[in-house]
Amino acid sequence: SGLVLLPRSGGGPFATKHPRLQVARIFRDAGQLRDAETQLGRAEELYGGPELAFELGRLFLAAGLPERAEPLLRRPVHEQPYESDNWLWLARSLAALGQLFQARAQVLKALRQDRLQIGVGYLALWRSWMRGE
Repeated sequence: SGLVLLPRSGGGPFATKHPRLQVARIFRDAGQLRDAETQLGRAEELYGGPELAFELGRLFLAAGLPERAEPLLRRPVHEQPYESDNWLWLARSLAALGQLFQARAQVLKALRQDRLQIGVGYLALWRSWMRGE
């Protein structure tokens, strides 16, 4: 098990202890998708779980492949439903697939769960996604 080397980069719901996922997030945020994919592939050899599925889903979204992202982003929603980022990134993948009704339903379902902390900022972000901004 790795040490926490870097602060959470705002790229996901998990403050990870896995250095390869942290490095993959940095590459993804910098637009270096191939390098991010390499790090995630190496991470997959060591550990799996909802955190890895979330990062792979985000990578596929960044690469313009929502059809590959959507099934991956469902896993963290089911395994860790209290993380609002899980719901919102699943909704974003559904919206990218043109499934706007289902995307909206995911956001509303998340809002109804008291344990989720979705603020006004997330709602504004959702509205901008729906307008295609």
